[in-house]
Amino acid sequence: MGIICHPFVVLAVFLTVTHAVKESSEHGHQKHFEHGEHNPHHDHEAILGSSKEEEEFEELPPEEAKKRLGILAVRMDVNQDGVVNMEELTDWIVNSFRKLDEEDISREMEDQDKDGDGLISWEEYMISQAYDTVHDDEEEQESYKTMKEEDELRFKAADLNKDGKLDKEEFMAFSHPYNYDHMYESEMRIKLNAVDKDKDGKVSIEEFLSDVGGDEGERYKFEDYDKNKDGNLDSEEMKPWLMADNNHEAAVEEAKHLFSLLGKVKPEDLHMSIQEIMDHHEEFVGSSATDYGNVLHSVKDEL
Repeated sequence: MGIICHPFVVLAVFLTVTHAVKESSEHGHQKHFEHGEHNPHHDHEAILGSSKEEEEFEELPPEEAKKRLGILAVRMDVNQDGVVNMEELTDWIVNSFRKLDEEDISREMEDQDKDGDGLISWEEYMISQAYDTVHDDEEEQESYKTMKEEDELRFKAADLNKDGKLDKEEFMAFSHPYNYDHMYESEMRIKLNAVDKDKDGKVSIEEFLSDVGGDEGERYKFEDYDKNKDGNLDSEEMKPWLMADNNHEAAVEEAKHLFSLLGKVKPEDLHMSIQEIMDHHEEFVGSSATDYGNVLHSVKDEL
């Protein structure tokens, strides 16, 4: 007998599936702005690369937080000139976003790995997404069917050794396909199935705008993707659209935001000394924890 799906399960599934393929400027576990209010925890995670460590940092007294942030700031200063510039801060944040993604993946795998073998089978994934749930609403049932088919295609593409299970790296490719070239074909097939209404194997400007929105900015993006200027995106031209990793773009915006907290907004001002970073530890890490142990070990290893 079928199970009637609870609305909270529907929401959870939608968010999980959407997260796997979304192109978003929000990275990490915390949203940068919520209900119009600035969320400083997003800034802290952008520096620390771990929500777990961010929570632990709340136990540290200010002076200890300042001291430990100083060690991280030295690591940010790649060229060792005593200041952290825009490029160095951006690169650091990109790395933090990746660590946050990996942290998410580890937690998801722990939740979904029912037999405890350290791998996620397709059957385990289906259970976690409630794909076998029966829905009263026909449209909702069809939506689940589509999501299941897309995820199955993505799952098979990520399963490089074809053992029917995903290890951590394979699960990362499944969840964040834009970072992995071997995921492109499946992403292209999924997108074409969704937007290629005339089934000519290409995406027209009308189909593109229908999918992403019709403002002028998106039209300019299409024109940039359309290298041969034939008014369509072929399989090669679709790649920068479908495989765009917005980590760098989001990191640039976050870096600019952090500089602005120090009153630095002009291009020529986008650098700060190690001491400046330490003096503004509340903005950078607040009362949150750093990956101090791992970073400190790395520093020692390099000395």
